[in-house]
Amino acid sequence: MDLLTEQQASRHKVVRQAVANLQARGITPRPAVLALYDRYVHGELSRAQVGALMRQRATNILRAAKSGAERA
Repeated sequence: MDLLTEQQASRHKVVRQAVANLQARGITPRPAVLALYDRYVHGELSRAQVGALMRQRATNILRAAKSGAERA
């Protein structure tokens, strides 16, 4: 197995574990999250980049929820 394949296999294992952890808590990852994970597996994003994008996504969701609550 070449280095790229080994890295992808390792990253895929990390993603499988992350998804399993979410599902164990009753959370189904959204397609946008799975797309980020896929980009990580294929080496397009680092783990740190995925983390930063996930934090930004959470911030945006919270802002939208807060904005909706203020309008109600």
